Amino acid sequence: MVLPLQNGVLAVEELQDHINKKHIIGGLCRIISQIDSPGVINHLGINPTIVFGEQNHSVSKRVLKIKTLFDQSDINNNISESSEVELWKKFLFICSGGLLAITRSTYGELREIEDTRQMFLELFTEIYILAKEIGIDLPSEVAQKSVDFIDSHLFRVYKKSKRRNLKCSSPRLFFHWQYTLINKQVYRYFNTILISQFYYCSILIFNFGRISSPNITSH
Repeated sequence: MVLPLQNGVLAVEELQDHINKKHIIGGLCRIISQIDSPGVINHLGINPTIVFGEQNHSVSKRVLKIKTLFDQSDINNNISESSEVELWKKFLFICSGGLLAITRSTYGELREIEDTRQMFLELFTEIYILAKEIGIDLPSEVAQKSVDFIDSHLFRVYKKSKRRNLKCSSPRLFFHWQYTLINKQVYRYFNTILISQFYYCSILIFNFGRISSPNITSH
């Protein structure tokens, strides 16, 4: 039995290339954090929680067993009726890191300007429509609720990992969300205008705006 907790929405699909699908449980970490110093992790905004569930939406014996193990270990956890939907809800915020990266701004700074605040809503709406097109049953209010979440937590200090990656020229996961939505063959029939713009701007900034890592590519 395998329970992936990585960011993004491709973990289960990628694991299926090597592991029988019946052995895989969907999951994610609901967490907002940053490294303040070596060995010091600062959690921001929400209580860290592991969310998981069967891909067929059932509450199986093995899922209940996992929950018992988490509970006994004092690890916050929730069983989800649809781990795939929960993954896409989180994916909205992962994608929003691209906007932070190319503008080198924080959530708090971008939400104060009406035009850039509107861009958050348009980006979340674009991802919502894409998700619905490929069969992910996201709730219709997910885009507005995502903007409301930004408003309620006022991330003025917190820097998304995409912005940190750009600042230090680290390739870690920088292009993963763009790859998922643009380069993955199954999604190509949908025109992701904002996502594409963020992707191509990120490539230019990442490859030509930084000179300390000449071997970094956009793949």
